[in-house]
Amino acid sequence: GDPEAMYTRYAVYASAGRRAEAAAALAELLRAAPDYAPALLELARSAAAAGKTEEAEGLYRRLLAGNPNNAEAMNDYGVLLARRGDSAGAGEMFGRALSLSPGMASARRNLERLQALKK
Repeated sequence: GDPEAMYTRYAVYASAGRRAEAAAALAELLRAAPDYAPALLELARSAAAAGKTEEAEGLYRRLLAGNPNNAEAMNDYGVLLARRGDSAGAGEMFGRALSLSPGMASARRNLERLQALKK
């Protein structure tokens, strides 16, 4: 099927709080389009939120390998790296996100917080 249509179905379930259907729709989408960036980003965010740091990191790396200009994924990956104590890696991700998307307020805030912690 069409990945965008499949992703829309996932998003409708997710926004309605229908977790089981959302998870099934996301799994179906990734079987059909294993490298579809929005789906990988959702999976990585879910893994990170569930405390599955290694799984989330693998998903962010996979996503960025296929989509090296995804500033949103870089910012989220930077947050994950910062949480596990990798300040250098986090700073690199926030910086790369800002170089791709200079107006990205969340990446700028995250970089400023990281720099404030270093002082």
